[in-house]
Parts: sequence; C-alpha cells; structure tokens
Amino acid sequence: MIHIVHEFPDIHRVCKLLLTNGMKLTEETQINRARKWQQNFYDSERTRIQLLAFTRVEKPRCSGYTGPHRKP
Repeated sequence: MIHIVHEFPDIHRVCKLLLTNGMKLTEETQINRARKWQQNFYDSERTRIQLLAFTRVEKPRCSGYTGPHRKP
C-alpha cells in the first residue's frame, strides 16, 4: 500500500488532538500542490497516513479545476 488519506475540515485541530494523545510529528504540516493543508504520518512499515483538508487555502498553481469541489 502506498498511502491512506483521511480528509478533515480542520487538520490543525486533528493534529493538535493527536499530539495531545502522544503522537509524534516527523514532518511539518504543509500546503500541498492542490493548495490544501496536509500532514503526513508513517506507521511501523512506513505506510504513509495522510491527513488532508477538504478545502483549498489558495488558488492552485496548475490549471484551474472547473467542476464542483467536495465539501465536508
């Protein structure tokens, strides 16, 4: 398996909850190519578990998507 993605309305809140419960971050939260907040975690077999925001924080760098965007 390459990775698993979970989408959330507010990944910063989810990350704070995980940190409060003992999870350790190995990477900083970042804005990905689709211009959404993203946080990666890795399990013991190095499978990436990705937390992803539902909404974009800014216009994407690539050509614009013209269809409707998903909402939580």
